[in-house]
Amino acid sequence: MNPRVAITRVLNQPIDSNCYIIGKPGEDRCILVDPALGEGPELALLLAELGLKPEYIILTHEHFDHISSVEQMRERYECSVIASAKCSANITDPKKNLSLFYDQKGFSCAPADLVLEMEEQAWEWRDIPVHFFYTPGHSEGGICFSIDDNLFTGDTLMSGYKPVTKLPGGSRGELERSVRLLIDKFGSETNVFPGHGAVGKLSAFKL
Repeated sequence: MNPRVAITRVLNQPIDSNCYIIGKPGEDRCILVDPALGEGPELALLLAELGLKPEYIILTHEHFDHISSVEQMRERYECSVIASAKCSANITDPKKNLSLFYDQKGFSCAPADLVLEMEEQAWEWRDIPVHFFYTPGHSEGGICFSIDDNLFTGDTLMSGYKPVTKLPGGSRGELERSVRLLIDKFGSETNVFPGHGAVGKLSAFKL
């Protein structure tokens, strides 16, 4: 069976977090996940090469290395941002999105256009179901989401990186509960698209 979505991984800059471009074959609209290539033209050029225009941006959490291109993409493509309520609030504050501590200048984003209020929530994009799960632990506003057998985990699960819970809003106990939620809901062969590191099967990811 042909997959319903095509997924392109892009390394953000200057910190090598992952941005994902989710497209539907045969259509020119897409979803961006955690765009953070700064204000340069690289992401727009890649989207043009792919013949895609962002319709939505999904943020897995509020940290600056996952959101630095949000306002540029919003302005250029008039796309809508989806985030948890905590993430939506925290991206507006340079201290809470941690950008101020990175370069002593910081930046902020406007609140999300679509705010996820429930622990679990379903949504539909172009006839494709998208399932969201609130997964705090790495940050207050963490979410993961799935499309078919593809699970996008932000920094809740990362390949080759030790989970970080010591940043403001982090909690080891909450992260353990969030990871358990994912393990209980998804099979070991689920494709995991993490916030950092390589894509792999869920069975390869450990807390």
